[in-house]
Amino acid sequence: MKISELDKELESKNLAGFWNVRVPVHSPEAPHLWKWEDVHDGLMKALDAIDIEMAERRVIRLVSPHVPVNSTSHTLQFTFSIVNGGEVARAHRHNMAAIRFVVQGKGAYTTVEGER
Repeated sequence: MKISELDKELESKNLAGFWNVRVPVHSPEAPHLWKWEDVHDGLMKALDAIDIEMAERRVIRLVSPHVPVNSTSHTLQFTFSIVNGGEVARAHRHNMAAIRFVVQGKGAYTTVEGER
């Protein structure tokens, strides 16, 4: 069977061969250093500028000047969020894996499927 015939057959079944996809070559990423002072300052200003209704989106993203997309790297997104004392960020889902670390705060926690 020729590749073109196989491609046609797969297409008729809503399938596609991965051999037709050309993965772009990523150039090596240059390092970049973000200063905690800048991140913290931005978070404090966001705390004043963005109200509780948007608290779960009170997020600052690390954006590398070396990546053509608005991201931390080609494969990773790194963000910091800030929630004021007494605020509860609305639950939301991610299509990708998310890891949460509480950097600072007394009594702060995150909940996943009802588990603290």
